[in-house]
Amino acid sequence: MQNNFNFVAPFYDPLAKLIFGSSIQNSQTWLLPFIPQNATVLIIGGGTGWILEEMLKQTNVSRILYLEASEKMLEQSQKRYAKSPRKSAVKVEFRLGTEQELKREETFDVVFTGFLLDLFQPENLQLLMHKLYTHLKPAGLWLLADFAPQNATRYWQKSLLKSMVLFFKLTANLQANRLPEIEKAFEKFPLVQKQKKHFYHDLIFGAVYLKR
Repeated sequence: MQNNFNFVAPFYDPLAKLIFGSSIQNSQTWLLPFIPQNATVLIIGGGTGWILEEMLKQTNVSRILYLEASEKMLEQSQKRYAKSPRKSAVKVEFRLGTEQELKREETFDVVFTGFLLDLFQPENLQLLMHKLYTHLKPAGLWLLADFAPQNATRYWQKSLLKSMVLFFKLTANLQANRLPEIEKAFEKFPLVQKQKKHFYHDLIFGAVYLKR
């Protein structure tokens, strides 16, 4: 199975912090204030669930679907959720699987993808994005945090990103052979970039896209 993060689930967050400091988390929490009140939110590929915990603390949403392909990651997310303080009005559903597990009638005010899109080859990335786009309501927001490989201009930056891809090739059967330029992929959809911020020497960015 490609993009299988079961093996790395127990140490994924500490490893990310060791390499990138707080940038992985900061790029995602920066997006949270853009979430409208009472929004319905899809978090896909949320990993260990820390972003769900922060979303429950910092926003006032009505419903969250937490969709995760890794059983171990989903298990960690559910355990974290069970222990975390939360507003009783928020409905959270945990679902194991990929975008294919989304029901035809399900639509969301917000789609949240944090370091998910970089896992895919270009052709599969377009298929994934098209699927998620169809489940985003008109005038909905797509909140994105990911890598910006086009900004890797120094030797150490290029080496770091190549080493990361190789590591996850070996440990998670990563589908992508190199990190895609995600902003270019977004240009193929009727989405307008409203906000953007860079992190970690411009190798990481957060962006807010509006569905026309």
